[in-house]
Amino acid sequence: MHTNVYNNGGFYWFMGVVEDRQDPEALGRCRVRIVGYHNPDKIILPTEDLPWAIPLMPITSASISGTGHAPVGPVEGTWVMGFFLDGDECQLPVMLGTFPGRAEPINLVTILQKLAEALSKSLTLPVVGLTSLAIPTINVVAAAEEKRNEQLNNSVTET
Repeated sequence: MHTNVYNNGGFYWFMGVVEDRQDPEALGRCRVRIVGYHNPDKIILPTEDLPWAIPLMPITSASISGTGHAPVGPVEGTWVMGFFLDGDECQLPVMLGTFPGRAEPINLVTILQKLAEALSKSLTLPVVGLTSLAIPTINVVAAAEEKRNEQLNNSVTET
């Protein structure tokens, strides 16, 4: 009896987030960090070590290079749903669709502030090393962003 047959204990759904879409084979594959299967810590499991998830194309697409629909769509940060083609081995993910969401702008100042906080908490010595470098960097970036925002506000009010 075959136990790795779909709907016979061998069909596994997943949900995950796209972390890389730069498929070297240009097949529309994405590296997806799958909830419950992949460690969420990118230090322990770097993005480049995630398996490539293939997109399941509609029947209206030949899915051959130059014919049918282009296998593009999910970008980094897109949440996808799919299943594993290899059943309980869970090594061959297939993306079926995406979940709606909003793109959040990347705020460099916030990222640097969080980095400085994490570094200062992790160091038991007085402010030294990377923390002493990160804090001035935050001030420079914050000042640059404030100046840019002021210029944008001035250009809006002038027109």
